[in-house]
Amino acid sequence: MADLASPARGELTEFVAAVAHDLLEPLSTVNGYLDLFLRRYGEGVDDGGRELLGAAQSGAQGMQALVQGLLELTGATPPADERRPVDLGAIVAQVAVRLSSAVEAAGATLTVDEPLPTVTADAVQLARLFQNLVANALKFRRPDEPPVVRVSASASLSGGEWELAVTDNGIGIEADKREHVFGTFTRLHSRSVYPGSGLGLAICKRIVEDHRGRMWVTDGPGGLGASFRFTLPA
Repeated sequence: MADLASPARGELTEFVAAVAHDLLEPLSTVNGYLDLFLRRYGEGVDDGGRELLGAAQSGAQGMQALVQGLLELTGATPPADERRPVDLGAIVAQVAVRLSSAVEAAGATLTVDEPLPTVTADAVQLARLFQNLVANALKFRRPDEPPVVRVSASASLSGGEWELAVTDNGIGIEADKREHVFGTFTRLHSRSVYPGSGLGLAICKRIVEDHRGRMWVTDGPGGLGASFRFTLPA
C-alpha cells in the first residue's frame, strides 16, 4: 500500500479518508447493536453463543479502531502559518491525565524531564503524538517488570531544533526492524498478544514530518526497551 505517512498525500489519501469516513457509521451501528443484544439477551444465550457474539463484537471493534486510525493517518494538519506556540510540558501533562487509568493498571511510572520546550505547532496533533508513544510504551512492556516511561528533551548542537524522546524499559525493537516499524499496517507481533491496528507509529511519523521534523527509534538505556526520538523546529 502507498505510504500514507508521507507529507505528499494525493488522490489516494483523499480516497482512503473518504472510504474510512463512510465506514465508521455502519461499524458504529454494528458495534452498538451487538452491545445492546448482549446486554438485553445475553443471559438467555448459552456459553457457545456468547463466545461467538463476543468474537463478532471484538472483530467489529477492531475494524472500527482500524478505520479511526486511517482517518487520523490521512487527516489534515493546519499549515505552518496557522500554528501557535505550544508548551510541550502542558501537552504531556494532558496526556498523563488521559492515560492515568492505563498507567495505574500497568503499575507504570511516567516521568517527565522539566522543563520541556515550547514549539510552534498544532497542539492537537502533538497531543496525539505523545499519547500514541506513551500508550505504546505501556502496551509493549515486559511481563515481569513494571513499565518505566520517560519523556525528555534536549537542544540540538546547531540550535535549530529540539530533540524529544519517549523512552521505556519494555521489550524493545530489534535493530533490523527499526527502519520498518513506522510503516503503515506494520506489525512486529501477533494481534492476539499485542492488539492494535498497526497504524500508531505511522501516525506519529506523519505528525512529526508535517512539523518538518524527523523520527527514529534506538535502544533504551543499557540496551533495554526502546527510545522513540523525534525532532521539532526550535
